[in-house]
Amino acid sequence: HLDNFNAGVLGGTVYLGILVGSLATSHFFVPGNRVKNMLVVALAINAVAICGFGLADNYILALLFRLISGFCQVFMTIFVPVWADAFAPQKTKSIWISILLLMSPVGIFFAMMLTPVFQERMSWEWAFYFQAIATIPVIVGLVFTSDESLDTFGAA
Repeated sequence: HLDNFNAGVLGGTVYLGILVGSLATSHFFVPGNRVKNMLVVALAINAVAICGFGLADNYILALLFRLISGFCQVFMTIFVPVWADAFAPQKTKSIWISILLLMSPVGIFFAMMLTPVFQERMSWEWAFYFQAIATIPVIVGLVFTSDESLDTFGAA
């Protein structure tokens, strides 16, 4: 059982990963780098880190997995609005971006609503395993997406 301080640090570590990832992504999203590969790798590492967090048997390991997860989430968070700006029809661009940006809080909402169901029927870790499993179709979809469909530099 964690005390309030350590639970808060564990929860905040994801945001530390997001902060570090936000600073680092500018070095990744440059012309010449294959965006699809970066997104696939980031999502795959994120899924592994989410499962690792559920399996972690010590606090330091749990912190590390949360940090990695936050770092990897940034790639989609930064890329999706840029992609929508590059590819959405001009008349509906703001709607596309709004919907895409809304997906994160909607996902958090549903996760918060489903977590008690997981806790009641299974252990809390299954909420994280489910999130990792739900990432797999996104990864597969990206693998089969053409590079041109994701190349925001070529679209500009």
